[in-house]
Amino acid sequence: MAILCRSCAAGSSSSRRASFGAHVLRGRALTAPVVALFEQHWATGAHYTAVDAGRDVSTERVRQVVALLARGMKDEAVARRLGVSTRTMRRLVAATMDELGAQSRFEAGIEAVRCGFVE
Repeated sequence: MAILCRSCAAGSSSSRRASFGAHVLRGRALTAPVVALFEQHWATGAHYTAVDAGRDVSTERVRQVVALLARGMKDEAVARRLGVSTRTMRRLVAATMDELGAQSRFEAGIEAVRCGFVE
Protein backbone atom coordinates (compact mmCIF):
# COMPACT_ATOMS: atom_id res chain seq x y z
CA MET A 1 0.00 0.00 0.00
CA ALA A 2 1.35 3.41 -0.94
CA ILE A 3 0.01 6.54 0.66
CA LEU A 4 -0.11 9.15 -2.07
CA CYS A 5 -1.55 11.88 0.13
CA ARG A 6 -3.78 11.97 3.21
CA SER A 7 -6.84 11.35 1.06
CA CYS A 8 -5.53 8.86 -1.51
CA ALA A 9 -3.73 5.51 -1.18
CA ALA A 10 -3.06 2.74 -3.68
CA GLY A 11 -2.02 -0.88 -3.39
CA SER A 12 -1.53 -3.88 -5.64
CA SER A 13 -4.09 -6.62 -5.85
CA SER A 14 -2.99 -10.21 -5.42
CA SER A 15 -5.74 -12.33 -6.80
CA ARG A 16 -5.51 -15.77 -8.36
CA ARG A 17 -8.19 -14.77 -10.82
CA ALA A 18 -6.57 -11.54 -12.00
CA SER A 19 -3.06 -11.31 -13.39
CA PHE A 20 -2.72 -7.64 -12.46
CA GLY A 21 -4.77 -5.19 -10.49
CA ALA A 22 -4.74 -2.38 -7.99
CA HIS A 23 -6.90 -0.95 -5.26
CA VAL A 24 -7.27 2.80 -4.87
CA LEU A 25 -8.67 4.31 -1.68
CA ARG A 26 -9.99 7.85 -2.00
CA GLY A 27 -11.26 10.03 0.80
CA ARG A 28 -10.00 10.67 4.30
CA ALA A 29 -12.50 8.27 5.84
CA LEU A 30 -10.87 5.36 3.98
CA THR A 31 -7.23 6.47 4.13
CA ALA A 32 -7.14 7.67 7.76
CA PRO A 33 -6.58 4.16 9.21
CA VAL A 34 -3.79 3.47 6.68
CA VAL A 35 -2.13 6.81 7.47
CA ALA A 36 -2.46 6.16 11.23
CA LEU A 37 -0.90 2.70 10.85
CA PHE A 38 2.00 4.12 8.84
CA GLU A 39 2.62 6.90 11.37
CA GLN A 40 2.55 4.42 14.25
CA HIS A 41 5.11 2.16 12.56
CA TRP A 42 7.25 5.14 11.59
CA ALA A 43 7.28 6.44 15.17
CA THR A 44 8.15 3.08 16.72
CA GLY A 45 10.53 1.82 14.05
CA ALA A 46 14.22 1.22 14.61
CA HIS A 47 17.04 2.75 12.58
CA TYR A 48 18.32 0.71 9.66
CA THR A 49 21.71 -0.80 10.55
CA ALA A 50 24.34 -3.03 9.07
CA VAL A 51 22.82 -5.99 10.87
CA ASP A 52 19.48 -5.28 9.18
CA ALA A 53 21.22 -5.41 5.82
CA GLY A 54 22.54 -8.89 6.49
CA ARG A 55 25.97 -7.57 7.33
CA ASP A 56 26.28 -9.02 10.80
CA VAL A 57 30.03 -9.34 11.10
CA SER A 58 31.69 -11.93 13.30
CA THR A 59 34.48 -10.88 15.64
CA GLU A 60 36.88 -13.03 13.63
CA ARG A 61 35.96 -11.21 10.40
CA VAL A 62 36.41 -7.86 12.17
CA ARG A 63 39.87 -8.98 13.27
CA GLN A 64 40.77 -10.05 9.72
CA VAL A 65 39.61 -6.81 8.13
CA VAL A 66 41.26 -4.62 10.76
CA ALA A 67 44.54 -6.57 10.66
CA LEU A 68 44.82 -6.30 6.88
CA LEU A 69 43.89 -2.62 6.83
CA ALA A 70 46.39 -1.98 9.63
CA ARG A 71 49.11 -3.37 7.35
CA GLY A 72 48.31 -0.53 4.97
CA MET A 73 46.52 -2.66 2.40
CA LYS A 74 43.97 -0.95 0.18
CA ASP A 75 40.36 -2.15 0.06
CA GLU A 76 40.93 -3.88 -3.29
CA ALA A 77 43.90 -5.88 -1.96
CA VAL A 78 42.04 -6.84 1.22
CA ALA A 79 39.05 -7.91 -0.90
CA ARG A 80 41.28 -10.18 -2.99
CA ARG A 81 42.90 -11.62 0.15
CA LEU A 82 39.51 -12.37 1.73
CA GLY A 83 38.04 -13.66 -1.54
CA VAL A 84 35.25 -11.10 -1.72
CA SER A 85 34.29 -8.36 -4.17
CA THR A 86 35.38 -4.75 -3.66
CA ARG A 87 31.76 -3.85 -3.03
CA THR A 88 31.49 -6.52 -0.32
CA MET A 89 34.75 -5.24 1.13
CA ARG A 90 33.27 -1.75 1.44
CA ARG A 91 30.32 -3.29 3.26
CA LEU A 92 32.69 -5.19 5.54
CA VAL A 93 34.58 -1.99 6.35
CA ALA A 94 31.30 -0.19 7.10
CA ALA A 95 30.09 -3.09 9.26
CA THR A 96 33.47 -3.25 11.02
CA MET A 97 33.32 0.47 11.78
CA ASP A 98 29.77 0.03 13.03
CA GLU A 99 30.83 -2.92 15.21
CA LEU A 100 33.64 -0.83 16.67
CA GLY A 101 31.38 2.21 17.11
CA ALA A 102 33.64 4.31 14.89
CA GLN A 103 32.70 7.24 12.67
CA SER A 104 35.92 7.17 10.61
CA ARG A 105 38.62 4.69 9.65
CA PHE A 106 41.04 6.49 11.93
CA GLU A 107 38.67 6.11 14.88
CA ALA A 108 38.15 2.46 13.91
CA GLY A 109 41.92 1.96 14.11
CA ILE A 110 42.03 3.46 17.59
CA GLU A 111 39.10 1.31 18.74
CA ALA A 112 40.68 -1.80 17.18
CA VAL A 113 43.84 -1.22 19.23
CA ARG A 114 41.75 -0.67 22.38
CA CYS A 115 39.87 -3.92 21.72
CA GLY A 116 43.11 -5.78 21.12
CA PHE A 117 42.36 -6.57 17.46
CA VAL A 118 45.74 -5.14 16.41
CA GLU A 119 48.96 -4.50 18.30
